[in-house]
Amino acid sequence: MGTDAFGREVDESRTASSAATRVPGIPGGGPRRTGVPGSLIALLLATISLGGTAAALVVEERGKLDDPLEQARRGEITNLDSRSFLRARNLDHAYTAATRGLAADEVVTQLTVAPTGLELFTRDDAARQRVRRVDAAYAVSSRQAGRSESAGLPPDRLLITGAETAVRAVLSRLRDPDASVVSVQVSFSELERRITQAEWLLEVAGVRPRDARWYASVDGTKVRRSSDPAGP
Repeated sequence: MGTDAFGREVDESRTASSAATRVPGIPGGGPRRTGVPGSLIALLLATISLGGTAAALVVEERGKLDDPLEQARRGEITNLDSRSFLRARNLDHAYTAATRGLAADEVVTQLTVAPTGLELFTRDDAARQRVRRVDAAYAVSSRQAGRSESAGLPPDRLLITGAETAVRAVLSRLRDPDASVVSVQVSFSELERRITQAEWLLEVAGVRPRDARWYASVDGTKVRRSSDPAGP
């Protein structure tokens, strides 16, 4: 305890405590503010948010770069690139996806393979035709396509491994860096009601007209221009 200027007793501990909580220059001596200002917190949160958004955009763009559908749209899958369906392992995967679930009486009447997709026509004993497509991500779509009496073979009797061999043989013959095999199609022959797989038809872009169409044997080892005479 102490006394003030008028001789009255004063509690010095309360006076000291009161003085410690007052801020000079503020009427009434408001409380002293402590901690991080709110504006700084808002700035930090905004920075974190922008950083997270930027990181998400980077991941999204990187995903697009690796997305086979986006690569196909940009024309980055050609000839025998690693994701091309003209490669035997990819074609086998796509063909398996396309023929999965076919009815026992369905036969393949047409098969066209491009670097970025596969198209398969089938018909059943009632002549109902169906077309199945496989995109660059191996997603399969199917729809009815009218009626057909076209010759065909059961899916397990098609030899598809020769497609890659045929593509390699044609590109080797052309030796043209601009040559791009845009499709490979199977053909059938029918003799005395016996149906067999005949040969491959290859369509090539970026070359002279005489080099745009080629035929290849089923195993792909023998190729010729469409304008050349067929061998024995």
